[in-house]
Amino acid sequence: METWTGAFPQLLAAYEHKERFYGIWDATTRLQAEAALDEWIATIPKAKRKSGAIWSGQWETGAKRP
Repeated sequence: METWTGAFPQLLAAYEHKERFYGIWDATTRLQAEAALDEWIATIPKAKRKSGAIWSGQWETGAKRP
């Protein structure tokens, strides 16, 4: 893995960002998880963000978060 991430810095950045996503699962309440998700989303470079349900706060039910 180090060979690939050393040769491709964007791959390393994507890998590290994916790993930070797993921290959301450490939350013990929904409110904490939503805050962790918001923080994680905020760390995505704006040029890399795409519109989608996760960014607008819609989930499986299509409901907006309060």
